[in-house]
Amino acid sequence: MHTLSASYCIAPIDLITHSSSLHRNQITRNRHLVRASANSSSPGEELKCPFADVPGFPKGENSHSERTSVETKAAAGASFSVSKPHKEIPGSYGIPFFGPLKDKLDYFAFKGWYKYIQGKKDQYRSSVIRVNWPRFNGKDTQVVLLLDQASYPLLYDNAKVDKKDLFFRPYRPSLGYTDGVRILAYLNPSLLLVDKKDLFFGPYRPSLGYTDGVRILAYLDPTEEAHTQAKKYCRALLAKYSKNALKAINERSGELFADWESQIQKKGVAEVYDTFYEFIWAYLVKTFNFSTILPNGGHIAKSWVGPQLLPIINLGAPSIVEALLKLLLGPLPSFIVKGKLDTLLEYHKDAGREAVHLGKEYGLTEHESVVHLMYFIAFNAHGAIVGVWASVLTAIALYGGKPLMAKLSEEVRSAAAQYGNGELTHEVIAKLPLLDSVIYETLRTQPPIAVQHARAREDIIVESHDALYTIPKGQVIAGHAYWPQRDPAIFDEPDKFIPERFMGKGEGLLRYLLWSNGRQTEEAVVTNKQCPGKDFVPEGTKIFLANLFLRYKAYELSGDVGWSTVKVVPGPGLKEMKLGTQKLLFKSLQRA
Repeated sequence: MHTLSASYCIAPIDLITHSSSLHRNQITRNRHLVRASANSSSPGEELKCPFADVPGFPKGENSHSERTSVETKAAAGASFSVSKPHKEIPGSYGIPFFGPLKDKLDYFAFKGWYKYIQGKKDQYRSSVIRVNWPRFNGKDTQVVLLLDQASYPLLYDNAKVDKKDLFFRPYRPSLGYTDGVRILAYLNPSLLLVDKKDLFFGPYRPSLGYTDGVRILAYLDPTEEAHTQAKKYCRALLAKYSKNALKAINERSGELFADWESQIQKKGVAEVYDTFYEFIWAYLVKTFNFSTILPNGGHIAKSWVGPQLLPIINLGAPSIVEALLKLLLGPLPSFIVKGKLDTLLEYHKDAGREAVHLGKEYGLTEHESVVHLMYFIAFNAHGAIVGVWASVLTAIALYGGKPLMAKLSEEVRSAAAQYGNGELTHEVIAKLPLLDSVIYETLRTQPPIAVQHARAREDIIVESHDALYTIPKGQVIAGHAYWPQRDPAIFDEPDKFIPERFMGKGEGLLRYLLWSNGRQTEEAVVTNKQCPGKDFVPEGTKIFLANLFLRYKAYELSGDVGWSTVKVVPGPGLKEMKLGTQKLLFKSLQRA
């Protein structure tokens, strides 16, 4: 059996085709004919870079693509390559009908999602496995699941960097050395290997009635012109308006905190989670310069979003009922939220007219701009931020307690005194490394967007930490960020919440933070599917928490915080929110 040097972590299989020739391994992809020189292609021997032993040639670096080698645990992001066997993907789909049914019952009723996936990973001793994906129905239940930092990035259509004719920085040897052929090292790696078209949650996609007939950014593949237009529009919105978030949060936080104090005085607890819906709604629409704030807008948005997610999220029902519902429940008709949708569309068109007008610059009609703006604010931003703020507050309380709160309060108050005359300014917000790290550690341990899906455009070779595997064309691929973001090959004590993990040299670990459908260190561009708000969400979270810890030195949670428990980190787990049971209660707030 051949073993390949892991110099290309993810590649089309026809880019890694061997011949018995010593110097000419013919490699073909579509219309490209390229040749790769190798020292040897004999069975059992390593195919390595022919310049690996040349003095001065970089050792242990990858000069081709950021997604091409096994990563070390070094925070600075150093990488190295090792020879690996090419294996069949382990796993089983079981007997038709009965196999998927058993797995669905295990996932929802008997084991739960964590034990189901971890059990399969342990059973096959692999982080690339064939499994039935119980959240799907029909033939697409059969997926290849990617669960480590080496394989998981296949789910990203990441083509942001131009590597054309860059061999060693701008230097490239004459093509005479390769008989006139531009070899693999000279080609642009913007190979869109996986198809994201109409994949919202695997094969499940809500009716377009929920978005008034418009295929929004989440449903578009980077190869589509509509994706380019919508992504550019979202990027332009953030570039123009995101700086307004500081003022929008600063101006409203005092009123929010006063409401919490009043609730505690009157009822003994403050219902924090519920207040987030309207507070975050107001901060978002004022950030994007809307002329008015829609009364009860956060709860209207929640009512519009809920039915779209109902078939794929846990409902809080008894386990066996949950499993049966997932077996039977399909996409819900959009007419049930027609009134909510019309309200949101009219509001975004009128109050957000300035932001809507921006879409024309990117080829969008007014209606398309309204829908994209509504989805970006009411679904993506509002939904994600509500969950992230609740999870960060809960994680701080459960895993850091009052000692961590005291450190955060001191950091915020000291920075405000030194750089902002006691106020929160952009300069102050930029000087809060511990708060940054706490937010990123929460995103690592509790990723708000945990599951990604794609479909292979062609036969692909994917690399795990241990081996190479072939994924056939058309195969549905899935990944759960919970596992790669706790990959022990990357993170020390991966199941422990470490507030300072991303401080100092630990900043290098941000490239392994994958919650946003891409690396935290990469940019959301038109050629990938990374969330445009990957920086906007943690930045808004930081501004909110800075306001909190400028005013308070500690808070105390009361009772059940509404999270189901999985004992994988010290103390109660912080796993999946259940619809209808979301709550975050404060029973005390201590002024700084």
